[in-house]
Amino acid sequence: MEWIRIRPVKHTERAFVIKQETLKVLEILTKFREKAYILDEFGKEYTTMEFSEKIQKNRDAGKEVIFVIGGSF
Repeated sequence: MEWIRIRPVKHTERAFVIKQETLKVLEILTKFREKAYILDEFGKEYTTMEFSEKIQKNRDAGKEVIFVIGGSF
């Protein structure tokens, strides 16, 4: 398992912070050719079983699974 932490952008304008952090995430994700799950409060909801089945299908296909967890901003 590898953890990649993106340092928060320090700025007072919310839209600027979101744009800069989004660009950082996209830059990192372009280095990977695997399945990425973006987790945030506005995403699609799955039951535990549904989510585990999606992850297992990717693992069975030999793909790494990447999770991107949104910040609190």
